[in-house]
Amino acid sequence: MKNITKNYIAGEYSSPEDPVAVKKHFSPANSNVLLETWKFGFKDIDKALTAALHAQKTWGSLSTDKRSETLNRVLEFIQTKEKEWTSLLCDHSGMCEADAADEMNRALLAAKQQLNQTGMKALDERFNGQWSYNPLGTAALIGSYSESFVYGLQESFRYLISGNTVVFKPSEKLFISGSLLSQAFHSAELPLGAWNMIYGDREVGRRLAVHESIDSVSFFGGYESAIRIKQDILQQNWKRMSLWMCGKSVAIVDESSPVDLAVEAVLSGAFSNAGQCCDSTSRVFLHNKIKDSFIEKLHQESKQIRVGGMETKNAQMGALIDEGAMDRYIKFQGIASREGAEIIMRGKALDMEAKGYFVSPSIAIVKDNDFEKNRRSVYLQTEILGPNVAIQSYDDLDEAVVLANNNQFPIACSVFTASEMQFLKTAELLKYSRVIFNQSTRTPAFQYPQTAIKKSGNQSLGGALGFLETGNIRALIK
Repeated sequence: MKNITKNYIAGEYSSPEDPVAVKKHFSPANSNVLLETWKFGFKDIDKALTAALHAQKTWGSLSTDKRSETLNRVLEFIQTKEKEWTSLLCDHSGMCEADAADEMNRALLAAKQQLNQTGMKALDERFNGQWSYNPLGTAALIGSYSESFVYGLQESFRYLISGNTVVFKPSEKLFISGSLLSQAFHSAELPLGAWNMIYGDREVGRRLAVHESIDSVSFFGGYESAIRIKQDILQQNWKRMSLWMCGKSVAIVDESSPVDLAVEAVLSGAFSNAGQCCDSTSRVFLHNKIKDSFIEKLHQESKQIRVGGMETKNAQMGALIDEGAMDRYIKFQGIASREGAEIIMRGKALDMEAKGYFVSPSIAIVKDNDFEKNRRSVYLQTEILGPNVAIQSYDDLDEAVVLANNNQFPIACSVFTASEMQFLKTAELLKYSRVIFNQSTRTPAFQYPQTAIKKSGNQSLGGALGFLETGNIRALIK
Protein backbone atom coordinates (compact mmCIF):
# COMPACT_ATOMS: atom_id res chain seq x y z
CA MET A 1 0.00 0.00 0.00
CA LYS A 2 1.47 3.34 -1.10
CA ASN A 3 2.84 5.73 1.56
CA ILE A 4 1.94 3.44 4.47
CA THR A 5 5.28 3.98 6.19
CA LYS A 6 5.59 7.70 5.51
CA ASN A 7 4.81 10.68 7.69
CA TYR A 8 2.21 13.16 6.48
CA ILE A 9 3.34 16.77 7.02
CA ALA A 10 2.03 19.97 5.42
CA GLY A 11 0.03 18.05 2.84
CA GLU A 12 2.92 15.85 1.70
CA TYR A 13 4.09 12.32 2.40
CA SER A 14 7.70 12.15 3.50
CA SER A 15 10.16 9.59 4.78
CA PRO A 16 11.68 10.33 8.20
CA GLU A 17 14.57 12.80 8.22
CA ASP A 18 16.63 10.73 10.65
CA PRO A 19 15.78 7.02 10.23
CA VAL A 20 17.63 4.86 12.74
CA ALA A 21 16.98 1.19 11.98
CA VAL A 22 14.66 -1.09 10.07
CA LYS A 23 11.89 -2.92 11.92
CA LYS A 24 9.57 -5.61 10.63
CA HIS A 25 5.82 -5.49 11.38
CA PHE A 26 3.84 -8.73 11.45
CA SER A 27 0.14 -9.34 10.95
CA PRO A 28 -1.48 -10.45 14.24
CA ALA A 29 -3.81 -12.63 12.17
CA ASN A 30 -1.23 -14.80 10.40
CA SER A 31 2.28 -13.64 11.43
CA ASN A 32 3.12 -12.64 7.85
CA VAL A 33 5.42 -9.64 7.44
CA LEU A 34 3.17 -6.69 6.61
CA LEU A 35 5.84 -4.07 6.11
CA GLU A 36 9.26 -2.90 7.11
CA THR A 37 9.71 0.52 8.65
CA TRP A 38 12.43 2.72 10.00
CA LYS A 39 12.69 3.46 13.65
CA PHE A 40 11.53 7.04 13.38
CA GLY A 41 13.60 9.77 14.99
CA PHE A 42 12.85 13.18 16.40
CA LYS A 43 13.57 15.75 13.68
CA ASP A 44 10.13 15.13 12.17
CA ILE A 45 8.49 16.54 15.31
CA ASP A 46 9.87 20.01 14.64
CA LYS A 47 8.94 19.76 10.97
CA ALA A 48 5.33 18.80 11.76
CA LEU A 49 4.93 21.48 14.43
CA THR A 50 6.32 24.18 12.16
CA ALA A 51 3.70 23.21 9.57
CA ALA A 52 0.93 23.19 12.20
CA LEU A 53 1.97 26.60 13.51
CA HIS A 54 1.92 28.12 10.02
CA ALA A 55 -1.57 26.72 9.41
CA GLN A 56 -3.12 28.03 12.63
CA LYS A 57 -4.16 31.43 11.29
CA THR A 58 -5.57 30.10 8.02
CA TRP A 59 -7.56 27.24 9.55
CA GLY A 60 -8.58 29.12 12.70
CA SER A 61 -9.90 32.12 10.75
CA LEU A 62 -12.38 29.98 8.80
CA SER A 63 -15.99 30.01 9.98
CA THR A 64 -17.30 26.98 11.83
CA ASP A 65 -19.54 26.22 8.85
CA LYS A 66 -16.56 26.28 6.48
CA ARG A 67 -14.51 24.01 8.74
CA SER A 68 -17.48 21.65 9.05
CA GLU A 69 -17.90 21.59 5.27
CA THR A 70 -14.22 20.71 4.83
CA LEU A 71 -14.32 17.96 7.46
CA ASN A 72 -17.45 16.48 5.92
CA ARG A 73 -15.34 15.79 2.84
CA VAL A 74 -13.12 13.62 5.05
CA LEU A 75 -16.15 11.54 6.04
CA GLU A 76 -17.38 11.28 2.47
CA PHE A 77 -13.99 9.93 1.38
CA ILE A 78 -13.91 7.37 4.20
CA GLN A 79 -17.38 6.14 3.27
CA THR A 80 -16.17 5.40 -0.26
CA LYS A 81 -13.35 3.32 1.22
CA GLU A 82 -15.19 1.45 3.98
CA LYS A 83 -15.04 -2.04 2.48
CA GLU A 84 -11.39 -1.77 1.41
CA TRP A 85 -10.30 -0.24 4.71
CA THR A 86 -12.20 -2.80 6.77
CA SER A 87 -10.09 -5.48 5.09
CA LEU A 88 -6.88 -3.55 5.79
CA LEU A 89 -7.82 -3.10 9.47
CA CYS A 90 -8.40 -6.85 9.73
CA ASP A 91 -5.00 -7.65 8.28
CA HIS A 92 -3.03 -5.11 10.30
CA SER A 93 -4.86 -5.32 13.66
CA GLY A 94 -5.91 -8.98 13.72
CA MET A 95 -9.58 -8.07 14.10
CA CYS A 96 -12.22 -10.28 12.57
CA GLU A 97 -14.28 -8.70 9.81
CA ALA A 98 -17.26 -7.92 12.07
CA ASP A 99 -15.07 -6.06 14.58
CA ALA A 100 -13.21 -4.11 11.88
CA ALA A 101 -16.51 -3.07 10.28
CA ASP A 102 -17.75 -2.02 13.71
CA GLU A 103 -14.63 0.09 14.25
CA MET A 104 -15.18 1.88 10.94
CA ASN A 105 -18.80 2.54 11.88
CA ARG A 106 -17.89 3.81 15.36
CA ALA A 107 -15.27 6.14 13.91
CA LEU A 108 -17.81 7.69 11.53
CA LEU A 109 -20.41 8.04 14.31
CA ALA A 110 -17.88 9.68 16.62
CA ALA A 111 -16.67 12.13 13.98
CA LYS A 112 -20.20 13.10 12.93
CA GLN A 113 -21.03 13.78 16.56
CA GLN A 114 -18.09 16.18 16.82
CA LEU A 115 -19.47 18.12 13.86
CA ASN A 116 -22.84 18.32 15.62
CA GLN A 117 -21.28 19.87 18.73
CA THR A 118 -21.12 23.34 17.31
CA GLY A 119 -23.75 24.96 19.50
CA MET A 120 -21.36 27.80 20.20
CA LYS A 121 -23.24 29.98 17.70
CA ALA A 122 -26.43 29.72 19.70
CA LEU A 123 -24.51 30.53 22.86
CA ASP A 124 -22.91 33.54 21.16
CA GLU A 125 -26.36 34.87 20.33
CA ARG A 126 -27.69 34.08 23.79
CA PHE A 127 -24.89 35.98 25.51
CA ASN A 128 -25.21 38.87 23.09
CA GLY A 129 -21.60 38.78 21.91
CA GLN A 130 -20.20 39.28 25.41
CA TRP A 131 -17.65 36.49 25.05
CA SER A 132 -15.76 34.65 22.34
CA TYR A 133 -14.47 31.09 21.98
CA ASN A 134 -10.94 30.83 20.62
CA PRO A 135 -8.91 27.76 19.59
CA LEU A 136 -6.00 26.73 21.81
CA GLY A 137 -3.51 26.44 18.96
CA THR A 138 -1.89 23.09 18.11
CA ALA A 139 -2.91 19.79 19.67
CA ALA A 140 -0.78 16.65 20.01
CA LEU A 141 -2.88 13.49 19.68
CA ILE A 142 -1.12 10.35 20.94
CA GLY A 143 -2.99 7.15 20.21
CA SER A 144 -3.06 3.50 21.27
CA TYR A 145 -3.47 0.38 19.15
CA SER A 146 -6.88 -0.11 20.79
CA GLU A 147 -9.59 1.60 18.72
CA SER A 148 -6.82 3.50 16.98
CA PHE A 149 -8.87 4.53 13.97
CA VAL A 150 -11.80 5.67 16.13
CA TYR A 151 -9.56 7.72 18.40
CA GLY A 152 -7.58 9.29 15.57
CA LEU A 153 -10.65 10.43 13.64
CA GLN A 154 -12.77 11.48 16.63
CA GLU A 155 -10.05 13.49 18.35
CA SER A 156 -8.87 15.08 15.12
CA PHE A 157 -12.40 16.31 14.45
CA ARG A 158 -12.83 17.46 18.06
CA TYR A 159 -9.84 19.79 17.82
CA LEU A 160 -10.15 20.79 14.16
CA ILE A 161 -13.79 21.88 14.32
CA SER A 162 -12.82 24.41 17.00
CA GLY A 163 -10.08 25.85 14.79
CA ASN A 164 -7.04 24.07 16.22
CA THR A 165 -4.33 22.41 14.14
CA VAL A 166 -3.31 18.81 14.84
CA VAL A 167 -0.26 16.55 14.95
CA PHE A 168 -1.34 12.92 15.35
CA LYS A 169 1.02 10.14 16.44
CA PRO A 170 -0.62 6.71 16.12
CA SER A 171 0.57 3.63 17.97
CA GLU A 172 3.77 2.11 16.64
CA LYS A 173 1.91 -1.22 16.79
CA LEU A 174 -0.66 -0.15 14.20
CA PHE A 175 0.73 1.93 11.34
CA ILE A 176 -2.39 1.42 9.25
CA SER A 177 -4.57 3.86 11.22
CA GLY A 178 -2.17 6.73 10.55
CA SER A 179 -1.93 5.85 6.89
CA LEU A 180 -5.70 5.63 6.37
CA LEU A 181 -6.38 8.88 8.18
CA SER A 182 -3.66 10.62 6.18
CA GLN A 183 -5.41 9.61 2.97
CA ALA A 184 -8.76 10.86 4.25
CA PHE A 185 -7.49 14.26 5.39
CA HIS A 186 -5.39 14.66 2.24
CA SER A 187 -8.50 14.13 0.10
CA ALA A 188 -10.36 16.97 1.86
CA GLU A 189 -7.71 19.57 0.97
CA LEU A 190 -7.37 21.18 4.37
CA PRO A 191 -4.97 24.15 4.54
CA LEU A 192 -1.45 22.74 4.40
CA GLY A 193 -0.30 21.85 7.91
CA ALA A 194 -3.75 21.91 9.54
CA TRP A 195 -3.57 18.13 10.07
CA ASN A 196 -0.27 16.25 10.28
CA MET A 197 0.73 12.72 11.19
CA ILE A 198 4.09 11.38 12.36
CA TYR A 199 5.06 7.85 13.25
CA GLY A 200 7.28 6.91 16.14
CA ASP A 201 7.70 5.03 19.39
CA ARG A 202 6.82 6.04 22.94
CA GLU A 203 9.74 8.47 23.12
CA VAL A 204 8.55 10.28 19.99
CA GLY A 205 5.15 10.65 21.65
CA ARG A 206 6.73 12.00 24.82
CA ARG A 207 8.87 14.54 22.97
CA LEU A 208 5.87 15.65 20.95
CA ALA A 209 3.82 16.19 24.11
CA VAL A 210 6.48 18.23 25.91
CA HIS A 211 7.37 20.39 22.89
CA GLU A 212 6.92 24.09 23.65
CA SER A 213 4.86 24.57 20.47
CA ILE A 214 2.13 22.21 21.71
CA ASP A 215 -0.87 23.88 23.39
CA SER A 216 -2.95 20.79 24.18
CA VAL A 217 -2.26 17.08 24.61
CA SER A 218 -4.80 14.33 24.09
CA PHE A 219 -3.58 10.88 25.12
CA PHE A 220 -5.31 7.52 24.72
CA GLY A 221 -3.43 4.52 26.09
CA GLY A 222 -1.94 2.86 29.16
CA TYR A 223 -1.94 4.31 32.67
CA GLU A 224 1.85 4.25 33.19
CA SER A 225 2.53 5.98 29.86
CA ALA A 226 -0.04 8.67 30.63
CA ILE A 227 1.43 9.34 34.07
CA ARG A 228 4.91 9.73 32.56
CA ILE A 229 3.62 12.27 30.06
CA LYS A 230 1.73 14.14 32.77
CA GLN A 231 4.86 14.32 34.91
CA ASP A 232 6.96 15.47 31.97
CA ILE A 233 4.73 18.46 31.27
CA LEU A 234 4.05 19.33 34.90
CA GLN A 235 5.98 22.59 34.57
CA GLN A 236 4.09 23.54 31.40
CA ASN A 237 0.98 24.59 33.26
CA TRP A 238 -0.53 26.34 30.23
CA LYS A 239 -1.08 23.08 28.38
CA ARG A 240 -4.56 21.57 28.33
CA MET A 241 -4.51 17.80 28.88
CA SER A 242 -7.09 15.13 28.06
CA LEU A 243 -6.04 11.73 29.39
CA TRP A 244 -8.05 8.64 28.47
CA MET A 245 -6.41 5.62 30.03
CA CYS A 246 -7.27 2.10 31.16
CA GLY A 247 -10.73 0.71 31.74
CA LYS A 248 -12.35 -2.08 33.78
CA SER A 249 -15.91 -1.96 32.56
CA VAL A 250 -18.53 -4.00 34.38
CA ALA A 251 -22.08 -5.35 34.25
CA ILE A 252 -24.60 -5.76 37.09
CA VAL A 253 -27.39 -8.27 36.52
CA ASP A 254 -30.28 -8.31 39.01
CA GLU A 255 -32.77 -11.10 39.60
CA SER A 256 -35.49 -9.48 37.45
CA SER A 257 -33.39 -9.31 34.30
CA PRO A 258 -34.00 -11.78 31.45
CA VAL A 259 -30.89 -13.98 31.57
CA ASP A 260 -30.67 -14.42 27.79
CA LEU A 261 -30.59 -10.67 27.20
CA ALA A 262 -27.84 -10.11 29.77
CA VAL A 263 -25.72 -13.03 28.56
CA GLU A 264 -25.80 -11.85 24.94
CA ALA A 265 -24.81 -8.34 26.00
CA VAL A 266 -21.93 -9.62 28.15
CA LEU A 267 -20.71 -11.87 25.33
CA SER A 268 -20.56 -8.99 22.86
CA GLY A 269 -19.12 -6.61 25.45
CA ALA A 270 -16.41 -8.98 26.64
CA PHE A 271 -15.26 -10.65 23.43
CA SER A 272 -15.66 -8.10 20.63
CA ASN A 273 -12.22 -6.91 19.50
CA ALA A 274 -10.88 -9.76 21.68
CA GLY A 275 -11.54 -7.71 24.83
CA GLN A 276 -8.91 -5.10 23.91
CA CYS A 277 -11.05 -1.98 24.53
CA CYS A 278 -11.37 0.18 27.63
CA ASP A 279 -15.13 -0.41 27.60
CA SER A 280 -14.88 -4.19 27.17
CA THR A 281 -16.92 -6.01 29.82
CA SER A 282 -14.36 -7.51 32.18
CA ARG A 283 -16.28 -7.93 35.46
CA VAL A 284 -19.84 -9.16 35.98
CA PHE A 285 -21.88 -9.05 39.20
CA LEU A 286 -24.77 -11.53 39.36
CA HIS A 287 -27.66 -11.77 41.79
CA ASN A 288 -27.48 -15.12 43.55
CA LYS A 289 -30.95 -16.09 42.31
CA ILE A 290 -29.86 -16.08 38.65
CA LYS A 291 -26.16 -16.79 39.13
CA ASP A 292 -26.15 -20.48 38.19
CA SER A 293 -28.33 -20.16 35.09
CA PHE A 294 -26.35 -17.14 33.87
CA ILE A 295 -22.95 -18.79 34.33
CA GLU A 296 -24.10 -21.99 32.63
CA LYS A 297 -25.44 -20.14 29.60
CA LEU A 298 -22.42 -17.80 29.40
CA HIS A 299 -20.05 -20.77 29.57
CA GLN A 300 -21.85 -22.70 26.85
CA GLU A 301 -22.11 -19.66 24.57
CA SER A 302 -18.46 -18.75 25.13
CA LYS A 303 -17.35 -22.20 23.99
CA GLN A 304 -19.16 -21.58 20.71
CA ILE A 305 -17.37 -18.30 19.95
CA ARG A 306 -15.92 -18.57 16.46
CA VAL A 307 -12.34 -17.29 16.50
CA GLY A 308 -10.48 -16.21 13.36
CA GLY A 309 -9.38 -13.42 11.08
CA MET A 310 -10.62 -12.03 7.78
CA GLU A 311 -10.48 -15.40 6.05
CA THR A 312 -12.65 -17.12 8.71
CA LYS A 313 -16.29 -16.94 7.69
CA ASN A 314 -18.60 -15.44 10.35
CA ALA A 315 -15.75 -15.09 12.85
CA GLN A 316 -16.88 -13.45 16.11
CA MET A 317 -13.49 -12.76 17.68
CA GLY A 318 -10.13 -11.93 16.17
CA ALA A 319 -6.54 -12.04 17.39
CA LEU A 320 -4.68 -10.12 20.07
CA ILE A 321 -2.42 -7.37 18.79
CA ASP A 322 0.95 -9.12 19.27
CA GLU A 323 2.85 -11.87 21.05
CA GLY A 324 3.36 -9.70 24.13
CA ALA A 325 -0.39 -9.20 24.48
CA MET A 326 -0.95 -12.94 24.17
CA ASP A 327 1.69 -13.73 26.79
CA ARG A 328 0.15 -11.17 29.14
CA TYR A 329 -3.32 -12.67 28.67
CA ILE A 330 -2.07 -16.18 29.44
CA LYS A 331 -0.18 -14.89 32.50
CA PHE A 332 -3.39 -13.49 33.97
CA GLN A 333 -4.96 -16.94 33.93
CA GLY A 334 -2.33 -17.95 36.50
CA ILE A 335 -2.75 -14.73 38.49
CA ALA A 336 -6.49 -15.36 38.78
CA SER A 337 -5.87 -18.91 40.02
CA ARG A 338 -3.25 -17.84 42.56
CA GLU A 339 -5.64 -15.24 43.96
CA GLY A 340 -8.23 -17.96 44.58
CA ALA A 341 -10.54 -17.56 41.58
CA GLU A 342 -12.21 -20.67 40.16
CA ILE A 343 -11.35 -20.94 36.46
CA ILE A 344 -14.33 -22.43 34.65
CA MET A 345 -12.95 -21.63 31.19
CA ARG A 346 -9.21 -21.16 30.83
CA GLY A 347 -7.82 -18.85 28.18
CA LYS A 348 -5.10 -20.38 26.03
CA ALA A 349 -3.26 -19.82 22.77
CA LEU A 350 -5.06 -21.55 19.91
CA ASP A 351 -3.26 -23.78 17.44
CA MET A 352 -4.85 -22.63 14.20
CA GLU A 353 -3.93 -22.92 10.55
CA ALA A 354 -3.44 -19.15 10.46
CA LYS A 355 -0.49 -18.71 12.80
CA GLY A 356 -1.75 -15.57 14.47
CA TYR A 357 -2.13 -14.45 18.07
CA PHE A 358 -5.48 -16.15 18.57
CA VAL A 359 -6.68 -17.14 22.06
CA SER A 360 -9.76 -18.69 23.57
CA PRO A 361 -12.09 -16.69 25.86
CA SER A 362 -11.78 -17.18 29.61
CA ILE A 363 -14.18 -17.03 32.57
CA ALA A 364 -13.32 -17.02 36.28
CA ILE A 365 -15.52 -16.98 39.38
CA VAL A 366 -14.28 -14.83 42.26
CA LYS A 367 -15.93 -16.11 45.44
CA ASP A 368 -14.46 -13.69 47.98
CA ASN A 369 -16.24 -10.32 48.06
CA ASP A 370 -14.04 -8.86 50.79
CA PHE A 371 -13.61 -5.18 49.93
CA GLU A 372 -9.91 -4.89 50.82
CA LYS A 373 -8.96 -8.13 49.08
CA ASN A 374 -10.80 -7.03 45.96
CA ARG A 375 -9.16 -3.60 46.12
CA ARG A 376 -5.69 -5.15 46.29
CA SER A 377 -6.39 -7.86 43.72
CA VAL A 378 -4.08 -7.68 40.72
CA TYR A 379 -6.53 -9.75 38.70
CA LEU A 380 -9.59 -7.59 39.45
CA GLN A 381 -7.90 -4.20 39.33
CA THR A 382 -5.76 -4.52 36.18
CA GLU A 383 -6.84 -3.91 32.60
CA ILE A 384 -6.03 -7.29 31.04
CA LEU A 385 -6.77 -6.32 27.40
CA GLY A 386 -7.97 -9.79 26.51
CA PRO A 387 -11.25 -11.75 26.32
CA ASN A 388 -11.65 -12.42 30.04
CA VAL A 389 -14.67 -12.19 32.35
CA ALA A 390 -14.47 -12.23 36.16
CA ILE A 391 -17.77 -13.08 37.87
CA GLN A 392 -18.87 -12.26 41.42
CA SER A 393 -22.28 -12.80 43.03
CA TYR A 394 -24.30 -10.70 45.46
CA ASP A 395 -27.48 -10.77 47.57
CA ASP A 396 -28.83 -7.24 47.02
CA LEU A 397 -28.13 -4.29 44.74
CA ASP A 398 -26.51 -2.24 47.50
CA GLU A 399 -23.82 -4.93 47.75
CA ALA A 400 -23.47 -4.99 43.96
CA VAL A 401 -22.92 -1.23 43.88
CA VAL A 402 -20.18 -1.48 46.53
CA LEU A 403 -18.48 -4.27 44.55
CA ALA A 404 -18.74 -2.37 41.27
CA ASN A 405 -17.45 0.90 42.75
CA ASN A 406 -14.38 -0.90 44.09
CA ASN A 407 -12.71 -0.29 40.74
CA GLN A 408 -9.74 1.93 39.89
CA PHE A 409 -10.61 2.19 36.17
CA PRO A 410 -14.40 2.78 35.95
CA ILE A 411 -15.34 3.50 32.34
CA ALA A 412 -18.72 1.84 31.66
CA CYS A 413 -21.23 -0.03 33.81
CA SER A 414 -24.20 -1.86 32.33
CA VAL A 415 -27.16 -2.47 34.64
CA PHE A 416 -29.60 -5.23 33.68
CA THR A 417 -32.97 -5.02 35.40
CA ALA A 418 -36.64 -5.18 34.44
CA SER A 419 -37.29 -1.88 36.21
CA GLU A 420 -36.20 1.43 34.68
CA MET A 421 -36.82 3.07 38.05
CA GLN A 422 -34.42 0.60 39.66
CA PHE A 423 -31.87 1.36 36.97
CA LEU A 424 -32.07 5.10 37.64
CA LYS A 425 -31.75 4.62 41.41
CA THR A 426 -28.75 2.34 40.94
CA ALA A 427 -27.14 4.66 38.39
CA GLU A 428 -27.15 7.50 40.94
CA LEU A 429 -24.90 5.41 43.21
CA LEU A 430 -22.46 4.16 40.60
CA LYS A 431 -19.15 6.00 40.10
CA TYR A 432 -18.64 5.43 36.39
CA SER A 433 -18.14 7.59 33.32
CA ARG A 434 -21.27 6.11 31.81
CA VAL A 435 -24.06 3.84 33.08
CA ILE A 436 -26.05 1.86 30.52
CA PHE A 437 -29.53 0.33 30.77
CA ASN A 438 -29.89 -3.28 29.57
CA GLN A 439 -27.20 -3.00 26.88
CA SER A 440 -23.56 -3.91 26.41
CA THR A 441 -20.81 -1.80 27.97
CA ARG A 442 -19.58 -1.28 24.40
CA THR A 443 -22.78 0.51 23.37
CA PRO A 444 -21.65 3.66 21.47
CA ALA A 445 -22.04 6.75 23.65
CA PHE A 446 -20.46 9.48 21.54
CA GLN A 447 -23.59 11.66 21.74
CA TYR A 448 -23.52 11.82 25.55
CA PRO A 449 -21.33 14.02 27.77
CA GLN A 450 -18.92 12.10 29.99
CA THR A 451 -15.68 12.37 31.93
CA ALA A 452 -12.89 9.88 32.57
CA ILE A 453 -12.68 9.42 36.34
CA LYS A 454 -10.33 7.87 38.90
CA LYS A 455 -7.35 6.22 37.18
CA SER A 456 -9.16 5.99 33.84
CA GLY A 457 -8.45 9.65 33.12
CA ASN A 458 -8.00 13.16 34.46
CA GLN A 459 -11.63 14.33 34.63
CA SER A 460 -11.40 15.80 31.14
CA LEU A 461 -14.65 16.25 29.24
CA GLY A 462 -15.56 13.92 26.40
CA GLY A 463 -18.50 13.10 24.20
CA ALA A 464 -21.09 15.84 23.72
CA LEU A 465 -19.16 18.39 25.80
CA GLY A 466 -15.69 17.48 24.57
CA PHE A 467 -15.40 20.61 22.43
CA LEU A 468 -15.25 22.71 25.62
CA GLU A 469 -11.75 21.29 26.22
CA THR A 470 -10.45 22.51 22.86
CA GLY A 471 -10.64 26.28 23.22
CA ASN A 472 -10.38 29.29 25.50
CA ILE A 473 -13.31 31.45 26.49
CA ARG A 474 -12.53 35.15 26.34
CA ALA A 475 -14.71 37.85 27.93
CA LEU A 476 -15.57 40.83 25.72
CA ILE A 477 -16.20 43.76 28.04
CA LYS A 478 -17.77 46.85 26.50
